[in-house]
Amino acid sequence: MKKTHILIFFVLLLVIVTLILLVKVLQQDDKKTPSEPAFVAKRVLINLQQAYPKSMPIIGDGVTWWAKQLKEASDGNIVIKIYEPGKLVAPFEILGAVSSGKIDAGLAGSGFFCGEDPCDTHLLLHPIRP
Repeated sequence: MKKTHILIFFVLLLVIVTLILLVKVLQQDDKKTPSEPAFVAKRVLINLQQAYPKSMPIIGDGVTWWAKQLKEASDGNIVIKIYEPGKLVAPFEILGAVSSGKIDAGLAGSGFFCGEDPCDTHLLLHPIRP
């Protein structure tokens, strides 16, 4: 019975401390003037080369959907421009192009990079099991 009382005491103490901290944070936010922005939004364009065509179900159109959602969530400040396979670099060169900074981002399966890193080969050889 004593252990239960001690546990309840510590839970209540934690709740009280959390509420006190929350009130202090809210009071600090009230001190800011409305003309003072929390951060300055900067527009970002990310060039993404993918190894799969946009018309490919799930993989291709999923990236297009994700890019649209990201643009909407950032109020247009983050834009992902998706390039079809081979438009900027060949699909097998995506990893190297991202590493060198030639392109900002890339999307391809690990099978495209088997020759780049021996660790990637091990990931391909093991079947997925429950």
